[in-house]
Amino acid sequence: MQVIQTSVLLKYSALFGFLQRQAPNVATELQRAYVGAARLYYETGFRRYVRSLGVIKVRLAGYNLLSPP
Repeated sequence: MQVIQTSVLLKYSALFGFLQRQAPNVATELQRAYVGAARLYYETGFRRYVRSLGVIKVRLAGYNLLSPP
């Protein structure tokens, strides 16, 4: 996501400024769409991370049960 922000979106910052001046409703809609897409991207990554932590926790609990004290 960060690569897209720096390599692609920065090219269009002037266009977005133009939209903000000439068509503020369109600029707001575009901004909301971007925020929604970014939120979905990061939320999905975070859910996967949390799920992986749960898997690690279960594996560690199983390992602790199998190893002698």
